[in-house]
Amino acid sequence: MLEESRLRLLSMRSAREVVNHILQIKEDNKLTVISFLWIWWDVRNKMNVAEVMLATEQVVHRTRCLVTIVLDPSLNPREPTRSGLERDPDHPCI
Repeated sequence: MLEESRLRLLSMRSAREVVNHILQIKEDNKLTVISFLWIWWDVRNKMNVAEVMLATEQVVHRTRCLVTIVLDPSLNPREPTRSGLERDPDHPCI
């Protein structure tokens, strides 16, 4: 299903087409597609300002982690503190 969505998204010519397609995807895949697009966009922006490029496996890993955290916020590796968010260095999604 995800490969099919990827191929269809590649053929779309407007943001409206992309959004309409994503809204029609089954709920269980919709979150994964949206998470992947967000992670990909973030990586692309970082590459544009000469930051380190992530490997494909790292993008997939971050996408899976994001989906996991959205589905179960108790798994969020960032703990709220007075000064903001603090990362847990031992968490597998870091």
